[in-house]
Amino acid sequence: MKKLLIERFQELAGIKPLYEEQSGTDSVYSILMGLQTDFGDLLSIANSLLKNHEEGKNPSEYDRMIGGDVERHPAWPTIKGTLQGKELFMFFLFVAAGFQNIQADLPFGEDGDVERVINYYMEIISEEDFDANELASNFTREINVRQLGSGDIKQDYDIILQLMTIGNGLNWPNIPLSRKEVYDLLKGGTLKSGSFNPSTSINTKQGVTKVNRDDVVDKYARSLGGLPLSEQIFSLIKKLKNK
Repeated sequence: MKKLLIERFQELAGIKPLYEEQSGTDSVYSILMGLQTDFGDLLSIANSLLKNHEEGKNPSEYDRMIGGDVERHPAWPTIKGTLQGKELFMFFLFVAAGFQNIQADLPFGEDGDVERVINYYMEIISEEDFDANELASNFTREINVRQLGSGDIKQDYDIILQLMTIGNGLNWPNIPLSRKEVYDLLKGGTLKSGSFNPSTSINTKQGVTKVNRDDVVDKYARSLGGLPLSEQIFSLIKKLKNK
């Protein structure tokens, strides 16, 4: 009797009983909202690391654990002096996404695998019986949520990726990239860039330095009225052979 009275009072007050089962549509909506919130939080971490760097501070001064991961990354010694703005933000996003505490809700892994995250959410949503039309009413019309769960795996993948980025109005920080730019980057399937590879970064840096040094020497030789250094050496070798 007491239980029935409590239920009646809850009904009159417009409160759903705590043990009342959520509909499939409500469950999918909660799942997608959680995805938007968690990804927005990840973007905020990367943005804070970027601002911290622009203030001349070490990443570990922002956060000892995530910042420590940044400082231990083999490419960091080169990247911190070569990348900036959007590229540096994406590096911070890549490293933060691999942090262990992030993996439960956003399983990017240490390789920044976007497909792993989207497939994870596709699998969860596939277990729910939901009304796509009803679900679509909660999101922007720019994204065709009505087609979610229609059986087209590629289309489902893109819808979830769009909801995570372009349609994410819930928790989007003031980062140096637009929602569309983030969507385009993630559409490539990974957060990782070739510029995050230490060997590539170092080789590129050394290559630029080498070319610049040769140019300076050649210009100096010309300023003295002589031939470029490479031509001077060639000329010297030719003279020695003739002797």
